Amino acid sequence: MPHDVFVSYSSEDKPTADAVCATLEGRGVRCWIAPRDVLPGMDWGAAIIDAIAASRAMVLVYSASANDSQQIKREVERAVNRGIAVIPFRIQDVPMSKTLEYFISTPHWLDALTLPLQQHIDRLAETTRMILEQEGVALATPPTPSRAAPVQPIAPPVTSSKEIARGIGRWMTGGSTAPTLAQVFVPQSDMVANVGLIAATAIGVAILAQIHLGPIWLQPLAILLAGAVLGSKNAALAALAYIVLGIVGLPVFGGGLSAWSEPEFRAPYAQLALGYLVGLIAGAFAVGWLAERRAWDRRYPTAALLGLIGVLALYLPGLIWVEIVALFMRRTEAATDLLPSLPMLVITVIVMAIGLPRAWVWVQSRQNPRPEPEPEPAV
Repeated sequence: MPHDVFVSYSSEDKPTADAVCATLEGRGVRCWIAPRDVLPGMDWGAAIIDAIAASRAMVLVYSASANDSQQIKREVERAVNRGIAVIPFRIQDVPMSKTLEYFISTPHWLDALTLPLQQHIDRLAETTRMILEQEGVALATPPTPSRAAPVQPIAPPVTSSKEIARGIGRWMTGGSTAPTLAQVFVPQSDMVANVGLIAATAIGVAILAQIHLGPIWLQPLAILLAGAVLGSKNAALAALAYIVLGIVGLPVFGGGLSAWSEPEFRAPYAQLALGYLVGLIAGAFAVGWLAERRAWDRRYPTAALLGLIGVLALYLPGLIWVEIVALFMRRTEAATDLLPSLPMLVITVIVMAIGLPRAWVWVQSRQNPRPEPEPEPAV
């Protein structure tokens, strides 16, 4: 089938690649995309080579998965070798591998790091059409919409609790995944490095949990920073590993306590502060999720909100649990001294609001260093 553009993508990015292909073809740009256009019985590798050779441009859906894909590196190499323009469409903000950077060091970069994704795909389609037209490619005529009778708008339904729940669900599952600070340097595909990072974080939290300035302990700050740096899953695993260290009897909690220490009421710490221990995992996961899905760790206002949400996720389960324990133990006063102090929570939010965006500024300066000025010619 004749085509203008070869769409290169990782299998993990297939929904985005399909949307790109549909939008391009809706604008009259004929696309070749696997596996749709691989003929039955045809060798896969031969089909890829023939399709690239017959293309006038390549659209690369660039992500962390694409960056690690050997297949995509071969496809880009073939396109560059034949003088075919490569248009990277970046859906994740990750540094490019040296192999890909060698082939496309000065490309037409198109970023799709913010929502909604469709507006970036539309801009990609316009840019691709412009590049093809400049090369003299005769594009197909875009399909015209049918002139059917206009549909009468339907009045929106009355908002119900079910609709609100669905809206929250769409917000929770929506958003494009952005790399966290750790993922900029350690790719998600490197399992050994990620396991080491989780273990190192758990040990680091255990050490920082012993440091305090008066009533201010560093354990909550360490957990929430771990969430922003590692991301939701890795941070939750690091928090879980930290708690497991306390369960096996190591003195990793604040003040050198383990899960079985009896700081008050002659009851184990794990019994009195179980809600807070669960809150450590919840806080790390919540902060990591918002950093991944909403990139709230990159600007001062959203980073402050990120810290506040993390504090609430960390503190509320513990507060509720100590009140329940006091009720069942028939105590008039709950063991709230096992929970973080208010000054600690305020300092946590402030440090996250200032530190996280500045950390991203530093990372971006390392990724895109300013070019040194050229020396003036000697007179």
